Amino acid sequence: MVGKVERIRGKLFRSDENPLKKNYGNMKKGSKHTERAKQKIRENKLKNPIRYWLGKKRYFSKKWKENMRESKKGNQNARGAIRSEKFKKNARKISLKRWQNPNYRKYMSEFQKVGKNHPNWKGGITPINIKIRQSLESKLWQDSIFNRDCNYCQKCKENRISKLTAHHILNFAQFPELRFAIDNGITICRNCHKLFHHIYGRKNNTKEQIKEFLEL
Repeated sequence: MVGKVERIRGKLFRSDENPLKKNYGNMKKGSKHTERAKQKIRENKLKNPIRYWLGKKRYFSKKWKENMRESKKGNQNARGAIRSEKFKKNARKISLKRWQNPNYRKYMSEFQKVGKNHPNWKGGITPINIKIRQSLESKLWQDSIFNRDCNYCQKCKENRISKLTAHHILNFAQFPELRFAIDNGITICRNCHKLFHHIYGRKNNTKEQIKEFLEL
């Protein structure tokens, strides 16, 4: 019985003579290319790149760059925009004022399906340590530390809010009564925080250690 006739690349073939299906049974699944084959594939891709910009150098004129720079000036939503200290302070004040309102917290809890309303609720198995660190009191304590230290890392002077953290001078776990004490916190960046605990460990930390660390 003659197979069905198919048109492949402008030529007519019977389905049993399809050149694209020939010798497919001899191919080994998961077989690897030889180094010589890899080199040929690499050379062919460099000669005939699939992507337009592959291997090309992008060039933007000075005029184009200047126009883009001018168009983004004053745009607070532009990526990488540097916001003033006044803007940051006002934004922080508005955020704190909202979260201090119990009605707003209740609304956000229902809106975001936090706690028992969340579909992934498993009966309240979150450790008490995480609950305390994510609480409103902890957030207010951290903001108070940042404001007192003028939003600067006291070690390396980093001033990006996203890179800062409030460090407990006396350990969080060993001194529960001092967890939210303002004089038991200091602003340092995340990198300096890691370095501090790498040098002095995570237990039995003292005020003398933080003084010594800031002088290093």
